[in-house]
Amino acid sequence: MAIGRTIIDKMMTRVIYRDEYNSLELRRYFERTAGLKVGLYTLGAFDRWRLPPNTVVGRYSSIAKSARLIDANHPIDALSTHPYFYLKEFGLSATDRANVQAQVVEDDVWLGHNCTVTPGCHVIGRGSIVGAGAVVMSDVPRYAIMAGAPAKLVRYRFAPDVIEAVEATEWWLLDKPDLEAALRQAPGFAFAPTRENANQFLAAIGKPALPPYAAPSRAVGASAVAGGVAVSESALTDLLRRDVPDFTSGDLTRPLTDLKIDSFGLINLRIGIETLIGRQITDRDWGSVMTLSDVVALAQGQAPVTTAAAPAMAAMAPEVDGADVSRPTAERRIQYVNMPQMALSGLSELWTFKELGDMHWSVLTRGLRTPSAAVADSEGDRLYATFTRICLSSDQPLTDIKENDRLTMDLEMTRFGAGMFFSSASIATANGAIQASIMTSFSKFGEAGANTSLLKGQPVIPEGCEIAPLTSLPKFAQDYRTQRASDLPAPLFEFEYAILPPHDINGVGLLYFAAYPQIFDLCAMQRFGRSMFSDFSTTYRDVYYFANCGPDDTPIFRIHRCEEGPSAIEFDASLVRKSDGKLMAFTTTVKRRIHNEVRAAGSLKTVSKAPTTVGLRV
Repeated sequence: MAIGRTIIDKMMTRVIYRDEYNSLELRRYFERTAGLKVGLYTLGAFDRWRLPPNTVVGRYSSIAKSARLIDANHPIDALSTHPYFYLKEFGLSATDRANVQAQVVEDDVWLGHNCTVTPGCHVIGRGSIVGAGAVVMSDVPRYAIMAGAPAKLVRYRFAPDVIEAVEATEWWLLDKPDLEAALRQAPGFAFAPTRENANQFLAAIGKPALPPYAAPSRAVGASAVAGGVAVSESALTDLLRRDVPDFTSGDLTRPLTDLKIDSFGLINLRIGIETLIGRQITDRDWGSVMTLSDVVALAQGQAPVTTAAAPAMAAMAPEVDGADVSRPTAERRIQYVNMPQMALSGLSELWTFKELGDMHWSVLTRGLRTPSAAVADSEGDRLYATFTRICLSSDQPLTDIKENDRLTMDLEMTRFGAGMFFSSASIATANGAIQASIMTSFSKFGEAGANTSLLKGQPVIPEGCEIAPLTSLPKFAQDYRTQRASDLPAPLFEFEYAILPPHDINGVGLLYFAAYPQIFDLCAMQRFGRSMFSDFSTTYRDVYYFANCGPDDTPIFRIHRCEEGPSAIEFDASLVRKSDGKLMAFTTTVKRRIHNEVRAAGSLKTVSKAPTTVGLRV
C-alpha cells in the first residue's frame, strides 16, 4: 500500500497536478488524502512520508526534499518504547498513548537539506531558516537562523526595526501578480528590506506608513539578540585596551589592518566579546568587521557599520585497538607495534603523527557532537581541521621501540574560544615515554579547491560542550605566534622537493600534516647523507604549520640552523611555497644516534651563525 500510495502521489505532483508552485488542485488532493495543508507558492511540502498528517505549511516556503518533520516521540515512561506498549491496535493499551501534536510551518520558511524537526518544535516562525543537518528541538522564532544539532540561534535575518517593518507589510498574503506589481513600485524591498522601502511597499498596496521605530528599552551597550546580556561601555573599553596595543578612541574608526593587532589578537578580542555578550558571534558577522567601531556594534547587538569590498578579517587570518572513549574530552588507545606501525626497524614517526592526529580529531568531533564530514560554520560551510603546531618529544629514539611493544596512548583536550583546540598526549612504551602537544584551528576554502584561498572559520559550539574552555591563550599558542612573526636566518642549505601525491596529499587535495616530518627528513638527507636514516632516529620534532599547497606546487626546503656531531644531529628548517614564496612550515628536529657506541669523539659541530636552544617548547 505504501509503495502504491507513493506512486500515486508522484503522478499527482509530476503528471496530473504538476504545477507545484501554483496548483490549487494539488493542494486539495494532499489535504484530502494526507491531511497536509500547504499554502500557495510553497515548494517541497507534498510528501506524506516526510510531513506528518495535520501539518500546516504557510505560503512562499521552501522545504528541501530531505527535510523531515516528526510529530510524536515514543513514550519513554512505560516498560518499553516499542509501539506494542502505546498503540491500541496491539491490544495492550486501551488508547493510543503517543502524544501527537500538529506542527505549523509559517510563511517564508526555508528548511535546509537533511534537517529534522522533532516533536518538541510546534511552530517554525515566519521568515526563519533552518540550516542543513540541523535538529530542531523547540519552537523557532520568526526570522531566526538556526543551525547545529541540537539547533541553536545563530542570528536573526534582519535588525529588529526591519523585522517590524516586514511584518507590517504582510507581503506573504499577496498573490504573485499583486506582489509583483507592488514590488515594481518598491524595488529595493525585494532584495534589501529597510523601513524606507517598506513604506514604499505599504504605499503601493494602500496601507498607512510605519510609525517611528521605538526600540525596546535596554541598558547602554546591551545586546539586542536573544540570549545576550547587557554590556556596559566601560567593559567594552577595558576589553579594547586589553587586546589592542596602545588603544585610543581615535582607533575606533581606523581599519583593523592599520592597527597593531594580529590574528591572535583578533581571536582574543572575539572571545572577549563573546564572553561579554554571552553568545557566539557568527562567522558572517565577524567577517564583516572592518574597524573597532564594528566590533563595538556587534557587542551592542547591531550590524557592523562599516562597508567595504573585502573583509579585513579575511586578510588578517592566519593561514585501534582497545580505544577507550568513556570520558568525552579524552581518549585512550592501546596499540601494539606491528608492521603497519613500524619504519626503519622502529616506531614510525609518520604513523605516530597520524594516530595522534586521529585521536585529536576523534575527541574534537565527539565534543562538537557531529561526524567529521558534517563539521561546519554557522553559515553551513564545510570546515576542515587545520593542524597549526605539533610538538613531539621522546626520551628514547623511536628505533628503540620494537615490534610487538605495547603502546598506551592517552590524549586530553581543551579549547580557546570556538576556533582553537589543544591536546596534551602521552604514549607509554615498554621502556620510556613520548609526550606530544597538538594545536588545531579550522579552515574552509575561499575558492573551491584552491589551496591558496584557505580562510579561517570556527564551528558552532553545542550547548554544554564538554571540552573545557581556557581563559587565556596558552603558552603553546603564544610561542607559535612568536615564531610566525620571527624572521628566519639566512639559509645554509636549500633543496626543491617534488611532491609525491599518493603519499603527501590528503583527501581534500592539500599537503598532509603527517607527511611533513618525512618531507623534512627526505630533504635533510640531501644535506646529511643517507646515514641520517641508518645511524640516527628522531627524539624531538616541533612542527609549525603556517600555510599549505596542492600537488602541483613545489616546496623549497631550507636549513637555517644546523648542528651535527657523533651523538646527534639537530637542525631548524623551513618549507616555502615556490609559486609565491609563502612560508608553509618551520620545524626544529633532533635526531640521536641509534647505536650505543660513539663513532667519533668531540662535541656537536655548530655550522649556524646563531644557534637556538633545542628543548620542549610547550
